[in-house]
Amino acid sequence: WAKRQAALAANGRQLGGSGSRTVGYLFARKILTKVKAAIGLDCCINCLTAAAPMPREVAEYFASLDIDLLDVYGMSECTGATTFSTDAVHQFGTVGPALGPAEMRIDEVKGRDKPGEGEICYRGRHIMMGYMKDEAKTAEVIDKEGWLHSGDVGVIDADGMLHITGRIKELIITAGGENIAPVPIEEKIKALCPAVSNVMMVGDRQKYNVLLITLKTLVDVETGLSTGKLSGAAATVSRAATDVEAVTESQQRGSAWQSYLQRAIDTYNSTSAVSNAQKIQKFAVLPGDFSEKGGELTATLKLKRSVAAEIHAATIQKLYA
Repeated sequence: WAKRQAALAANGRQLGGSGSRTVGYLFARKILTKVKAAIGLDCCINCLTAAAPMPREVAEYFASLDIDLLDVYGMSECTGATTFSTDAVHQFGTVGPALGPAEMRIDEVKGRDKPGEGEICYRGRHIMMGYMKDEAKTAEVIDKEGWLHSGDVGVIDADGMLHITGRIKELIITAGGENIAPVPIEEKIKALCPAVSNVMMVGDRQKYNVLLITLKTLVDVETGLSTGKLSGAAATVSRAATDVEAVTESQQRGSAWQSYLQRAIDTYNSTSAVSNAQKIQKFAVLPGDFSEKGGELTATLKLKRSVAAEIHAATIQKLYA
């Protein structure tokens, strides 16, 4: 009950929200104060998050504990932050507005980006002078007008809030020459499939796109690797108790796992793919999960696409056979 009241109040605090608070929320705060003390956050004034994308469901969970996670975005080359969410101005799914006098724009390239999207660029006194003794690399990142090209893809909404949708370097260029940002597609599939832990889209220089999928499993806290035992929503899809059993089942047409995943892919293809080139044709479920120890993820849990593709090259090859 208390979490539900806090979640309602948190939605009201979002940019564009009503700002209203129920009487129940005032009582819920007393309960949640004890919860925050139990997890060591009772003295925390602001909770900032940066370095890696914060899943919306994580932000919403902390909001239900009456804790707003405020997203900050930037890079070392701009002395830290360029956008900054505050108590007064924040919104789930965004990293906030430009900080102070910093300028920010979207460099949209026709044929590479979706309408309204493009590379995030910014300039201001917070931008570095350049890389030490490396003028060539500096010129690659900072143009003649002083704009720092971040390599991130995003869109600025009508309220000036920045949404990050992918990375320039992560773009997939199909055999037909179409540029596809895989991250929004991967996030869409995960949103449609709560039982899925990680998704990697493959399709560079290929005639069609495929997905590598891992399922939610319990993690061994000592090794940091998957135990193979299905957890959460993944444990409810079928009678399969382990990822190996689910992998086998996913290869059987009409089985619970195959139907569950195919239904999500069909939904994405029919409602979200903006062209035939962006549609998903095949998928494979992998045993285990992507992890830092396994080599597929960085320390900030970003996907190492080239490494993951190399590790799972045999599976990818079968999907294109």
